[in-house]
This record gives sequence, C-alpha cells and structure tokens, in this order.
Amino acid sequence: MTWMKQDEALREIRNAESWNRPARLEGALLDGLDLSGIDLRGADLNMAKLRGSNLSGACLAGAWMRLAGMMDADLRNAILVYAKLGASALTNANLSGADLTGADLGETDLFGADLTGANLSLTYLGSTNFYGATLTDVNLTGAKWDESTTWPDGFSPPAPLSENRRKSSKRKSSKRKSSRR
Repeated sequence: MTWMKQDEALREIRNAESWNRPARLEGALLDGLDLSGIDLRGADLNMAKLRGSNLSGACLAGAWMRLAGMMDADLRNAILVYAKLGASALTNANLSGADLTGADLGETDLFGADLTGANLSLTYLGSTNFYGATLTDVNLTGAKWDESTTWPDGFSPPAPLSENRRKSSKRKSSKRKSSRR
C-alpha cells in the first residue's frame, strides 16, 4: 500500500471537484486537516487517515471509507448517508447530529464516540463497538445489529431487526388464525 501525501490528496480533491467526479483518496494521509463543509460525496477514502481532522458539516454520502482511521475526528452534522465505514476506527470521534442513514458500520470501532442526536436508521451495525459511546437521542429505527455488537453500559438497544420482523409476523399470523374461527 502506497500512502497518498496531503499535498497529493488536496490536489486530487480540487481535480475531482473541477471534473465533477468522486475523489480517489484511498490511503490518503489527511490527519489534522480542516475539511469542514467539504463535498466528498461518493469518494474513495478506503484506508485513509483522518485522525483529528475536522469534517463537521461535510457531505460524505455514499463514500467508501472502509478501514479508515478517524480517531478523534470532528464529524458533527456530517452527512454519511449510505457511506461504507466497515471496520473503520472512529474512537473518540464526535458524530453528534450526523446523518448515517443506511450506512454500513459493521465491525467499526466507536469506542468513546459522541453520537448524540445522530441518525442511525437503517444502518448495519453488526459487530460494531459502541462501548463507552454517548448514544443520547440516537435514532436506531430499522438498524440491524447482532449479538456481537457491543453497547455502552446501561444502554438498552431496540430488539434486533430480525426479531422485530419475527414478532410482527407472529402477530399477523395469530390475528389471521383468530379471525378464521
């Protein structure tokens, strides 16, 4: 793996913007940069390093960010709709108010992250680590998680999506049975 230096990465961001295409930033070293409000929709940020970077208000919808290192990053109010963040490190990141609708967070480390008011509806959370995270007012409607997902102490997640479906189908079938009598 060859790492993309900051000056190369910034040049790629400008080129992608001028050509109206997703940025190709795989393995980019972007630690500590102020990228607040940037539009990196659909960008390839797989294995990128963004430790301590400011991505508040950034649009990362549909971005590929697998194995990305975003420890201590500021992602307040960022748009990460349908982003692929699997196996990324977001320890102590600030994701308050972020929209992660439909995102893939499978195997992601969110230890100590602040997700206050974040939207995680329809998100895949299998094997995700939320230990020590702040999940105040987080929206988990339709999120899919499994028994290996780690939740903060004292947090009661909703039933896994598969269980919700089984319960509603049991209710429907019992209603049908009782109406046949």
